[in-house]
Parts: sequence; C-alpha cells; structure tokens
Amino acid sequence: MSAPLDLLLRSCRLPDGRVVDLGCRDGRIVEVGTLAGRPAAREIACEGRVVTPGLVDAHIHLDKAWLSDRAPSREGSLAEALRVTAEAKRGFTREDILARARRTLDMAVRQGTTAMRSHAEVDPIVGLMGFEALSTLKREYAPAIDLQLCAFAQEGILKSPGTESLLREALRAGADLVGGVPYVDPDPHRHIDIVFDLAAEFDVDVDFHADFFDSPSTCTRATSRRRRCGAAGRGGSRSAT
Repeated sequence: MSAPLDLLLRSCRLPDGRVVDLGCRDGRIVEVGTLAGRPAAREIACEGRVVTPGLVDAHIHLDKAWLSDRAPSREGSLAEALRVTAEAKRGFTREDILARARRTLDMAVRQGTTAMRSHAEVDPIVGLMGFEALSTLKREYAPAIDLQLCAFAQEGILKSPGTESLLREALRAGADLVGGVPYVDPDPHRHIDIVFDLAAEFDVDVDFHADFFDSPSTCTRATSRRRRCGAAGRGGSRSAT
C-alpha cells in the first residue's frame, strides 16, 4: 500500500484540458489520476480550476515598491523618474523597505509566484540597507518563494563614487548576481566592464537594464564581454522591459 500523501488536489484542470487528481509528497507531484479515497494529510477540492507550474517574476524592484505616492510622475519622462525616485530613496528606512517589500511578496505568493528576481539598489544614497532588508525577506519567505537578489547599480558606478565597493560588499554578503544600468553613466562601456569584472570575481551572472538605451556600440560591448565569459556560463545579460 502506498504511503499517505502530503497533499491531494482533487479535480484539477491541467493545461491540456484533462481534469484529474494530483497527489503530492515531499513537495513533488507523485501521482496523477483518479485518487479518490487516498489518505492524505491535506486535501483541497479544486473544482475544475486550472493548475499550472509556479509563476516566475524575473524583474522586480522590491525595495522601490509602492512609491507612487512619494514619487509622483508629472512629466512622464525617464529623467524625472530617476530624479524623483532618487529623492524618495533618501527617506528610506529598513523598516519602510521591509513593510513595502512584504506587501508585494504577500501579493505575489497569493497569486502563485514561486520564483522571483529582485534588484536591490546599492549606492551611496542607501548603502547596503535595501540589500540587507531584502536578504532578511529572502530567508523569511524561503518556504513559499525562491527569491534571487541582484546587487544593482541604479544610480551609476562612475558618477556615484563608492558604488563599486558597495557592490563588492553585497556580493561578499551573498548577492546572487550583479547588475547595472550602462546608460546612466558617462562611460557606459566602463560601466559594463566593471559589472562583468565583479561577476567574474564572484562567479555570478550579470543583469543589465538596457530598456532606454539602444546604442549599438554598448550592446556590442556587452555581447563581447558575454562571449568572453561564455565558457564559464556566467555573465548572461538581459534587457529590462
């Protein structure tokens, strides 16, 4: 006789349209079919609702969630967004970041998100406060969501002295990857090189925001550095949308 199930989902609709029961044990689906009468520690009647794999949010800024009341948009420009957000960051506290990020994580988990990549801004304005707060939440929410943290240079590296050292500190403290925004710095190529050098030093991936910048030479620079790191499987960049 099979061991009791940890969880039995009754009458689930699969993506192919079939309605079946799903039996789970140790966090995995172990049986699919008609499982009426099977002993289970917990049973949920899905009543024909769709069951899908967990959702993935590959780009979020938990440290800047719920800021619209503090940083309203009047011009609707990128320059304004960067300016008012930088000002809002000066008023951040650890407790404030934790509260706003928790609100967002709770919403995400309730809607079925099981993996998330959040950028944690690291710069002379907030230091490591955002990264440290989100690291706490990464551990707190681990039973429900796989939270990946990117040490992120939103304010630039070259124009914000001290940022490179802070990125290195965040990586030493366990940041999962390192990221940047080449177009906010006076020398985008040097910005890219610094991020890739840090990625190589700590053996992590990179995440570039390139959504408001379409310079062919900058894209070529990032691609060239990626190819040089390709054998190690590190340095994969992405374009935010």
